Amino acid sequence: MMLSQGIFYYQFPRRVLLVIIEPNWLFSDGLRIYAEGLYHGAVQSLRILAVSFVGFGICFSTSADRFLEGLRAIRIPFSLAFMAVTAVRFIPILASEFQSVRMAMRLKGYRPFRNGLRDTIMTEVASLRPVLAGVIRRSQEIALSILTRGFSFDGERTSLHETHLALIHWLALVFLAGIVLLVASCKLLFWLYQQEFYYAPVLRPVYAFARSWL
Repeated sequence: MMLSQGIFYYQFPRRVLLVIIEPNWLFSDGLRIYAEGLYHGAVQSLRILAVSFVGFGICFSTSADRFLEGLRAIRIPFSLAFMAVTAVRFIPILASEFQSVRMAMRLKGYRPFRNGLRDTIMTEVASLRPVLAGVIRRSQEIALSILTRGFSFDGERTSLHETHLALIHWLALVFLAGIVLLVASCKLLFWLYQQEFYYAPVLRPVYAFARSWL
């Protein structure tokens, strides 16, 4: 992402850090890497990593039943909560399938770049097939298990251990929801300003904050 942002960064001002291709008949403006683009790409990459680490932390530290109880406790409809838990549950399954395939490849003597870059790329791409097949097989097993147990979204759901949120939990949820709403509002106002749809001088601090941090 950093490299792509560095090459295709279009905002101004921008400073050329490296010229890859001089302007010619194919690339009228040439191909350059901009310092501001690399910085922007690094920021975006760190944001994605931060969100990913939080998601992975939840997936690998919270069991599926506890996650489902938590979603039900904040009044999420059971159908949506069940789909969310099922989707999240597949992340560890995918990691397990990938680890099993890599272990089998190592036992067969595979070592990256031993036979050249082309062979390594082809082998890595081919290794995704058993991973995908394993995930599909697991999903079919889960679907059959649900159907054979008579699962249905209709009717009232009960649980052996009911989860009830305390007041401090609701306050934390409201606080986080307020932060998300505030950030989304800042992004929307900044986008309207960039597209020249709406501008208010009093919102200059908001524009500066969104440009620097969002």
